[in-house]
Amino acid sequence: MTGSDGFRKPSDPAAGFPFIVSSNPENVDAVTRKLIRSHVMRGKKKKVRPDKGQPTIGRRARTMAVHTQTARIKLEEVGSLYTSLIPSRVGSDLSFAEFAADIELPMLLNIAKVTPFARKVIFPLKVAIGLQEENNEGHYPIARDAVGLHITAFAVESFIDRVLRHRESIINLAALLHFQKGLTLLKERLLGEDEELKISDSTISVVLKLAEAAHFDGDYQTSKQHMQGLRKMVDLRGGIYVFRGKALEVGMLR
Repeated sequence: MTGSDGFRKPSDPAAGFPFIVSSNPENVDAVTRKLIRSHVMRGKKKKVRPDKGQPTIGRRARTMAVHTQTARIKLEEVGSLYTSLIPSRVGSDLSFAEFAADIELPMLLNIAKVTPFARKVIFPLKVAIGLQEENNEGHYPIARDAVGLHITAFAVESFIDRVLRHRESIINLAALLHFQKGLTLLKERLLGEDEELKISDSTISVVLKLAEAAHFDGDYQTSKQHMQGLRKMVDLRGGIYVFRGKALEVGMLR
């Protein structure tokens, strides 16, 4: 220290950082005051940069949230990502079913799909009163009886042409072929020696189907003839009460 001012003069800057000792800041000379001010301003002007080792994930995430728009994903794409690796099914539900006669698969599919809808259109009152069959007796000719299979295929195809396709004037050769096969087999049965088969539920169901199809097509005379034959079969069975609780009873009374 020199004199009574209590501080040392700064040394040459090239020699290193000056060490200033002062007990009275008012007696600091102008050179030392300027040096102190320069060091203070140098610290304020210096920008604080993040350490290289400091993580920057949060900052980048915020930047991406502002400047990046998330791409929309379609529902189909999500479903395809989670689709199981199960091989696709081969054929339809009717592919391995056995029927009493050969019939084209498209016709079988039409029978399965259109029959419930056709009943609501042909017999709307049945739907209005809430009458529903508790069993599938109305479908048994398709699997067990060749006559019923052909006649049902004809009736369903005729309904499709008339209601869904609006092609009343066009002859459906495939449907007509099944109609001819069904009538031929029915005549052979009625002329045969099996008396029980002549008036069986399957035979009565076929005749009832013919009457319904003719009535729907507007051929009331043919429908009446089928109903007269149906009446004889029912009488031979013992009357309408024999069919109590069966789907055939509802169909015949209708």
